[in-house]
Parts: sequence; structure tokens; C-alpha cells
Amino acid sequence: MARQITRRGSPIELSIGMLKATVMSAAAAALLSGCSTLFEGKYDFRDGWRRGKVERIVSGEAVQQPRYWRCTRGLSPGELAGHRYVILTYQVPSRGGVRRHLVTLPPDLNLHPGQLVYVNAFLCQDAMAVPAGLPHAEPAEGRG
Repeated sequence: MARQITRRGSPIELSIGMLKATVMSAAAAALLSGCSTLFEGKYDFRDGWRRGKVERIVSGEAVQQPRYWRCTRGLSPGELAGHRYVILTYQVPSRGGVRRHLVTLPPDLNLHPGQLVYVNAFLCQDAMAVPAGLPHAEPAEGRG
């Protein structure tokens, strides 16, 4: 049974107000979920795609601890030298933390620190995409 509140008006007015709030909440939830799945299908989470942030871009010679990164573990110094790499961070909601991933930077992709991209956590080559609708963060101060 609904509780009656007399200072705001009749119980009918209160019910209409609750109905409006419920409808607005449902509309907001639908809108937000629609935005979060805008790139579903092409950049699906189940396929390894994560929304990440560019931390820094490094040359192959500047990769520190190449055996730490899965994508450079088996490469010789000569093979490393021929590429540029991107170190990205992305959220891991189920584990409540942030992961770092290093991938090869495609030659046709121009990125900057702080930029938001989609990164495939399962791949090393062809692992990045910058969809046209994805917003960009401002570069971090003092990095570059």
C-alpha cells in the first residue's frame, strides 16, 4: 500500500510524479546503454576489444623490459627496432583494476597520450582502432 503524503498534494499527484520519475529513469538507462553498445558487434568485448587510453608511444629501442610484454617477449633487438609501440591502459571491471597492454602502432595511425581508442587485449598486430565517434581525452601534461 502506498504511503500518503499530504504536504505535497493528493495521493494521485504523488503517483503521477513517481510515474514521471520512473519513465525518465528508464529513458536515461536506455540512452546510456545505447551509447555504451554503439560499437558492439565490431568492437565486441567478448572478442577482446577494450576501451583503452594511450599512455605513451615508444620506439622499439625504447621498450623497457621487452620480455615483460606478451607482444615483444620473443622478439630480438633487431625485430624490436623496426617498429613503434603503444602502451595503453584499460579497465578490468570484473577484477576492479587497470591493465596495461603494449601493441604495435600501425604506421597509418597518428595517436597521442591520453587519446581514447579501442584495443584488442588478445592481439599484438592490428589490435587498435579509433572509431570516429569515440571522444578523445586531452594529452597529459608533461608527457609526449
